[in-house]
Amino acid sequence: MRSLFLTSAAILAVGIAASLVGSQNGSGRSKEIVDVINLAFSPRGCLGAGTSSPVFWIMWSTIYTLNTVSAVYLAVRGFAEDDDASARDDAIFNAAAIVASAFFLTSVWSSLFDKAYAGARQAKGWALWFSAVVIVVAAVLATVGLAWLHPGLSSDREIAIFVGLPWGIFTGWLITAAGLGVNLAIANENHSEHRGDQKDPSLEIVVAALIVAIAAGLL
Repeated sequence: MRSLFLTSAAILAVGIAASLVGSQNGSGRSKEIVDVINLAFSPRGCLGAGTSSPVFWIMWSTIYTLNTVSAVYLAVRGFAEDDDASARDDAIFNAAAIVASAFFLTSVWSSLFDKAYAGARQAKGWALWFSAVVIVVAAVLATVGLAWLHPGLSSDREIAIFVGLPWGIFTGWLITAAGLGVNLAIANENHSEHRGDQKDPSLEIVVAALIVAIAAGLL
């Protein structure tokens, strides 16, 4: 069990680090891309029209912090226990590898999404579509990882709190990001015709996705 917990912690830490590096290496063009495309919903306007919402920064900061705590917890459990490996430990290891892959894909998504900004209030459709596919795959992987974790949740509430909760928040946010990514790619196809038709953004989808994923991570 010790080796599985330690390996899970290491894999998760590498995935988080890759995601952080990818987000830091971005050009910061995300806001410009969102601004030039007509969206049906977006967290950026949840504080009202013309405002800059801190939702993205708050969520990613929360995700990185909680999942770092998760990796540390797994490492501590690995050093503290030396029983024989169980089916639960195998499930946690497999889930950690899958969730770490989702984190890695977010670093790829960051680079692709930034490349979508073409300047002069234009966006590159191919980059938006590629980034949408990547974030959808990441969301699917995170969901699968969370589902794979379930054998370890029913018998250990610590795992549910320190692993299930952080991964649940991450999964919910990726589902939200996947919806936004697909919506951006579709809206970009027609934004030149409806650029002045700015729709009121809604936070309902964001909240719903987070609630469902967090509940899945704890139950």
